[in-house]
Amino acid sequence: MGVGERQVRAIRPSLAIAAIGVSLALTANHAAALSFDTEDSVISVPTTSACPTFTEKPGAVEAWFNIDDMEVRGYYDPLNQTPWDFPKKIAQVICGAANNSEIKIGMYFIRAIGTMTQPGLKAGADPASTLGSRPESDPEVIYDALEYVKKNRNVKIGLVLDGGSITPASAWSLINKRLLTIAGISGFSTNSDGTAVATRGIEKCINGCFNTNSTKTFPYAINHEKFVTISDTIWDRDNDGSATARSADSAQPAVISSSGNWARSQIRNYLQEVTVIYGDRELTKQLNVRYDGMAACARYGCTSNSRFPATLKKNLSSSRQRGIWVDTLNPHGTDAGRGTFITFSPQPLSVTDPYIAAFDNIDCTVDKRVRIAMFKLTDTKATTMANALSRLQSRGCDVRMLMTQQGGSTTISKTVIKILNKAKISYRCTAVAMHTKLILVGPATGNNGRAMLGTANMSTSGLRYSEEHTLTFDARRASSAYQDDLRRVYGEYLSGWYELNQGSKKCK
Repeated sequence: MGVGERQVRAIRPSLAIAAIGVSLALTANHAAALSFDTEDSVISVPTTSACPTFTEKPGAVEAWFNIDDMEVRGYYDPLNQTPWDFPKKIAQVICGAANNSEIKIGMYFIRAIGTMTQPGLKAGADPASTLGSRPESDPEVIYDALEYVKKNRNVKIGLVLDGGSITPASAWSLINKRLLTIAGISGFSTNSDGTAVATRGIEKCINGCFNTNSTKTFPYAINHEKFVTISDTIWDRDNDGSATARSADSAQPAVISSSGNWARSQIRNYLQEVTVIYGDRELTKQLNVRYDGMAACARYGCTSNSRFPATLKKNLSSSRQRGIWVDTLNPHGTDAGRGTFITFSPQPLSVTDPYIAAFDNIDCTVDKRVRIAMFKLTDTKATTMANALSRLQSRGCDVRMLMTQQGGSTTISKTVIKILNKAKISYRCTAVAMHTKLILVGPATGNNGRAMLGTANMSTSGLRYSEEHTLTFDARRASSAYQDDLRRVYGEYLSGWYELNQGSKKCK
């Protein structure tokens, strides 16, 4: 058994151990409501003739981690190219798209077809002609689903990525080869003068989408988003694949929010989560507006807001600070009664960061338990967060934090460690690299809590410069129609946190 295998198997020796410290009420509600299409207990994948999806309508919020995949297989098994369940489940969400619906994808980076770098590749050679032993079999099942719904259900698909150094030319060649025939909308239909916009495939933001500064000018930003919107789905209509998309006010849309990019390296090398929000029309609208703006800025540069689509001008602040378009309307509430909110970055300099605002408003006599699993804690923002946690600890909260050591000083600063030590806050580093951005606030027992998750690390770039989102699910602010779903998914997040904690070690 290699070192990597020992690390992965240390995550969770058994399901029973994962439940240590979790209340009986929580573990009783742990079973997910999702019903994936399976054959002999194997999750089905899209083919040229079928696009399997849920066998029953999902709950209002659903979530899963790649922990099961990681402990069974792990990145120590590079020769096994069978796709993991983690992306298969994403593919089944996409297979729920209705006829003539739209899918909009905002993503930091993706990988396609083969390895990003090909040993011995000659200059000018086609990277796809010299595939190595590491094909991108995990995201490929997602692309198969996108390809199916485009060809068989006339679904329009848009994709906006970061166009910076994260994706070299060889990787772009493979992405274009695989996806240019699939992606076909930019997310808006007219220019500012009312003329039609030509159809384009994949949009690329350079130095972030809403940052108008050059790459040589501080601040530096990226499009760090990881979301998918599906304008209407078939799950409430007996999974009828011929069902036609409904109007926006009667549709049952779906949103996918994830900590992970669509790449084998992300799915197999980092602990990740995926959350699916079903039927929330306002949340879908807000993310579509973001996509439209990101796509417009990728094309035109957005040096003025005249290039923003009408929906963006109406729903997003036109304020610009330090050359960056910021959202001064945060946080955004979603559909009534759902207890759901979304906060977008870049944020204005004057606002209190969503994580700090949440910490400073916790009543530790009610919400005793605070659990955090955060990939990156660096610079002044992380120091601010550590100080807020110190105040929580002094007020009597039970604060425990998981971090990732594998990135060294790039993921945890020495200042943060010093503050956590002084406050006697329990913090550990996960056995395997963790990429989640998860904060859980709730009572000492039970699931009636609040979950925050999304793409934003506790860093200046994640909150002030780059395109990010943070979702908040608050069971106590939800109506009776949604409370059970929010309590259940809170339990799933919390159980996932304890599983992430298995095999954790002292941070260096």
